[in-house]
Amino acid sequence: MSKVRTNRICYGEEAISYQVFVKPRPHRKIAIHVHPDGSVSVDVPEDASAEKVQGSVQRRARWIFRQLEEVRKRQVWKQPRNYVSGEGHFYRGKTYVLQIREQNPKGPKVKLSRGRIHVHCGNEGSVKKHLENWYREKAQEVLQQRLQIWKKYLPWLDQSNLPEIHLRKMSKRWGSCSTNGGILINPHLVKAPTKLIDYVLVHELCHLKELNHGTAFYQLLKSVLPEWQKRRYELDAMSELYLNE
Repeated sequence: MSKVRTNRICYGEEAISYQVFVKPRPHRKIAIHVHPDGSVSVDVPEDASAEKVQGSVQRRARWIFRQLEEVRKRQVWKQPRNYVSGEGHFYRGKTYVLQIREQNPKGPKVKLSRGRIHVHCGNEGSVKKHLENWYREKAQEVLQQRLQIWKKYLPWLDQSNLPEIHLRKMSKRWGSCSTNGGILINPHLVKAPTKLIDYVLVHELCHLKELNHGTAFYQLLKSVLPEWQKRRYELDAMSELYLNE
């Protein structure tokens, strides 16, 4: 695949640039991609004329503009966390407002209630620690629940001896599976919607049958999650925000 040119369309007062890539046969469709960094690329078949490509992109201008709007909204969330009241934090795909309260007589406590994450803590400097611990507890809880749901769809698993899931913070990865069957999941994953949690979990569970990322692995993954590519794209688009501490 080679880059042909950079072109642009207009939507309202906004000029949108995009890069065109020619893909060899048997690729037959014009496919438009809006990437997490805000760039736009278009995959085209070898025989697609410049006019046809331009027309196709222009017809999708509204959709492209909306995707770029979402990218810009996400940029706002990339600021460093201060762990102060009023700050937004993710959980299960939704945004909750952080509310720091006086220390609970029974000790520091994190509670989710009415669109807010309440952290009862006497020292504001330890808010991050308590919130991280809460995320780990919730991640373990949610992953175990999802494992119980998915085990019936994964016949290669030993139903009486399900694999253990361990949590480990990773700066750029969501999960991994070792040759001895050990599964690691990033606790930050619990910030994502359930369908994206399922994607990572099922991906790693498929490695228990097919360790390498070969054709057999992706065929297996597709047989369980036909839309796995769409879910991966959605997770990639939000990764910087979910991993932001």
